[in-house]
Amino acid sequence: MGTLGCHVYMTVWVPDSDRAFAMRRARYGAWNPVALEHLDHDRTATAVTDRSDSPDGSAAGAETADPLEFLAHVLVHIPDQGHVTTRYDGW
Repeated sequence: MGTLGCHVYMTVWVPDSDRAFAMRRARYGAWNPVALEHLDHDRTATAVTDRSDSPDGSAAGAETADPLEFLAHVLVHIPDQGHVTTRYDGW
């Protein structure tokens, strides 16, 4: 299973006046780690397939994993009870 998470690309600087970019960035930061509409669960093969909506690039294609392995990868992104997660972002 591939790595779920956030990737940061810092070589493009955006002017403070670009509010459209700021809104796109805010919506991106609010995404869930898993899109349910991209998941398929095959009960007979006991497998979960995560399909990408990207036509090319490193995120393109699909990955199939055992359901417990898939859950283990997703659960890594859920903090323990009482744990405060801090995310820094800039504009």
